[in-house]
Amino acid sequence: MLANPHRLRKEKEFRIVFSKGKSVWNPIGLLKWKKNQHPVSRFAVVVIKKQAKSAVVRNRLRRQAREVIRLRLSQIHPGYDIILILQPKTKTITYKKLEVGILSLFQQAKLIL
Repeated sequence: MLANPHRLRKEKEFRIVFSKGKSVWNPIGLLKWKKNQHPVSRFAVVVIKKQAKSAVVRNRLRRQAREVIRLRLSQIHPGYDIILILQPKTKTITYKKLEVGILSLFQQAKLIL
């Protein structure tokens, strides 16, 4: 689980990232980010209910994605608000493939050191 300083929670912050942020896409999902005024990067992982009807599946995907981010936190550039939106097919893939896909999104966005 990500520590509190690394969590993006407020609806206003989400709206700012969605409206003014940059984005990259791959088959795993969509990554949106925007520079912030904080010394750390803050993250949110979104799994849309329409994609995974079961709360168990949605929560598992969120936990796995947060764990990938948590393990690479020291490699991610500080000072960004980042939202990861997972695609429907992610509910059937393995953790390793999810990890590779998420890391490739961060590399595409040039957010990894």
